[in-house]
Order: sequence, then C-alpha cells, then structure tokens
Amino acid sequence: MLNKILISVFVLIVLSLPIYSTTVTYDERCSYFIEESNLLISKGKLEEAEEILRTALKSCKDNPDININLGTIYIMQENLPKAREYLFKALESKVNISGKEYVLFYNLGLYYYKTSNLNEAINFYKKSIEANPNFGNSYFNLALIYFKTGDNQKAYSNFKTAEEIFTKQQNYPYLQKTQELLNKISIYLDTPAAKVQRTAKELPSQYTLLLENASKDFKQGKVKEAVDTMIYLIQENPDYPDAYYRLGVVYVALEEYPKAFELFEKTVEKDPSFYKAYINLGIICGKQNLDDKALYYLNKALEYDPKNPKAYYNIGIIYQKQGDYLKTQEFFEKALNCAYDAKDTDFASVITKSIASLYSTRQERLAGQ
Repeated sequence: MLNKILISVFVLIVLSLPIYSTTVTYDERCSYFIEESNLLISKGKLEEAEEILRTALKSCKDNPDININLGTIYIMQENLPKAREYLFKALESKVNISGKEYVLFYNLGLYYYKTSNLNEAINFYKKSIEANPNFGNSYFNLALIYFKTGDNQKAYSNFKTAEEIFTKQQNYPYLQKTQELLNKISIYLDTPAAKVQRTAKELPSQYTLLLENASKDFKQGKVKEAVDTMIYLIQENPDYPDAYYRLGVVYVALEEYPKAFELFEKTVEKDPSFYKAYINLGIICGKQNLDDKALYYLNKALEYDPKNPKAYYNIGIIYQKQGDYLKTQEFFEKALNCAYDAKDTDFASVITKSIASLYSTRQERLAGQ
C-alpha cells in the first residue's frame, strides 16, 4: 500500500532560457537540454527525455543536473541500478550544485526506500529537508517511513509539516493524501483529532440519534426541547464537538451571537479541524466589524477545507464591506468555482447574484467619478 502512496515527484529546476546569439555558450547549451528534459518529464515522455539527456552528456558531462534528471527518470522506470549510477555521479560531482541539492537528496531517498534501505532513505530525506525546508514531499515520504516502522509520533509530526506546506502551495492532491493519512494515524496518538475519533466510536448510537432529533425539533419550532437535548448531550459527553456545534447553530438562528461564539470556540477546542465552526466564528466576527479576526477564522477554515466555497465567499464579504472590490471579486470567483466543483448549484446561484451586484456597484461608482 505504501509503495502505491509513495509517488516519485520531480522538481522542475527553473533556469532562464538560453539567449541565442552567434555563439552559444556551454552553460546556455546545457540549460537548454535541462529545460527540454524537464518539460518532457513533466509530460511523462520519459524515453524522449532520456534521449535528450544522453545527447547532452556528450557536451555537458560535468553538469550534475543532467545526471540528476537521468536518475529521476530511472527511478520512475524502476530501473534502480541505473538510477543509483547517475544519482551518485551527481553526488560525487566536483561541480557546485548549490540550490539543487534537495532534488538530488530527495531522489536518493526514493532510491534507498525502493531498495528497502530505510535508514539511508531517512538520512537523505533529512538532508533534502535541510537543503530546502519548504519541500513538502520530503516530509511526506519521511513520514511514510516512520509510519511503516511504527514510529507514529514522528510520522504524525512530519505529516503535519507536509500538510502545512501543501496547504500554502495549494497542492491539493498531496494535501488530500496527507490529511487521509493524518486521520488514519491520529487514532493511535493522544491528539485532539484522536480524542474526537475515539469519542465518536465510543458514543452510544442513541446519542447521535438524539442530536439529529434535536436539530429536527429546532427546525419545527420546538426551540426549548432542542436546546435542552443538546445541553444534555454536552453534559453527558463533554468531548463531543458536534453537540457544541449544533447548539451554536441554534443560537446563531436566535441571534444570540455571544453564546454561539462561545460554543463554536468550544467546538474547535475539542476538534481543531472542525472547519464549519471556524466559518461561523468568522461570520460572527464579521457582523461585529472585527474584520481581522473574521479573516483569521475564515482562513483557518480553508486550512482544513481548502475548497470550501462559504469560506471564500465570506472573505469576499469582508473585503466588500471594506470597499476593496478587486479582492471581493477575486474571492467571490474562487467561491463560485468551488461551489461548481462541489455541485452546490443553490449556493453557486447566490454567489452569481453577488458578483452581478458587485459589478453593478462598481459601474455606478465609475459613472459617478
């Protein structure tokens, strides 16, 4: 399973395009070969990339980037002896590879992982992290090894770092994999997420049913019965975040915002990944003109659900209130794209109307200038 999860990732080393003149320098010629191979590798055309790099070796044999890219290709093709040959040529090169060491170390980590030498794999992933602390894949693969060897605490720590990096970089495929593995591993640890999962497993089924019935009671206008049931559930299960959250939603509907705010805070205290509670905290702060706090909570929601349309939409509302129409439009459009991705046509319709209204407002302001 871990071999399926472990995907060889290449970092396209961005170099400036060669400047063509009557004389092409050594560095320009080598840069051209490297860029062409990077492009082909990114498209999965490994044989064509290999052919270009082998041609490059004739005139750029001292350039370590050529060997790094060849090693990358052979790792992808599972040709491990060849991968080792070219990666070690780059490692032993006397030419300075400053700024690209992390790519080399990362690929050597992959090589040693695939040859079951986990200690050396760990060693090179750590070197890759030292060379580039913002390369999330090194943390991710290092966490996989710790997970495989039963060191759940180190695995969790490295997965969390990878999650932060992938969130900032909007690397959604790897972010999703990382969060899935975090959920899987956290059950074995004494973390807030683990506590939530244990609570959910240990809850008697009638408590969940009571909570659902309480929500139905509220929708039917039976406010006191709903509130009483939710308070009872909180008293019986103090670590049950859903009960705090549902009661907070009730108080929002009743416009009792201080009570709702306190309950949503309690929700994220019990489960720091409860993104819906962060959205409601942001909305309440927005209503109180606490814009900085509102943006903090809404961005916090996006850390745990990076494609949540309501978080983006409410960030847009904050900027609209501040008169920053460019940012408003930016976040409304992000919200709309996420709503379409989630097939939430009703909310997409709301956002579309808001964008139309925003456009009309901007036109009126321009006309009045």
